[in-house]
Amino acid sequence: MVFPVVTGRTGANAISAGWPDRDLELVESRTFDGRSQLLRSVPTLH
Repeated sequence: MVFPVVTGRTGANAISAGWPDRDLELVESRTFDGRSQLLRSVPTLH
């Protein structure tokens, strides 16, 4: 299960606190060392 968090450029703080939920589209995935994954998503436009 993945719970994405939208962060700013530094990745230090969530910038979506208080915002409405958004649908996300997975645009990239990479696996490192056979276990860790990077999943990059973007908000979908409606």
